[in-house]
Amino acid sequence: MSDTLVVEVDQTAGAAYVRFNGNPVASTVEHGGAINLDLDEYGMVVGIEVMDLAADLPFQALITDYHVESGKVELLRLLRPSISGFITLSSHARPEPVATKDGTRANC
Repeated sequence: MSDTLVVEVDQTAGAAYVRFNGNPVASTVEHGGAINLDLDEYGMVVGIEVMDLAADLPFQALITDYHVESGKVELLRLLRPSISGFITLSSHARPEPVATKDGTRANC
């Protein structure tokens, strides 16, 4: 199975939806108040609605309780700070300098 994720970001709401596949949603489970997990008829995750980009994603529960492939969870781990950063950067009229690994500063 592919490790591809589709991410839709709503800048106005400060929310995002991460789509794992195109299966129909059979039920939705609330996780932690700001996270909704959309499940298919077999209880597998179809997508994750993130209603607050600062919310903690349930990485371990995705693997253990919902059997999400570890590759997809690792992509989410990498993506998670990027979504929040994108909203922060796009809300500024002028990009703020960001420190890079070598200590230099770059505009993003």
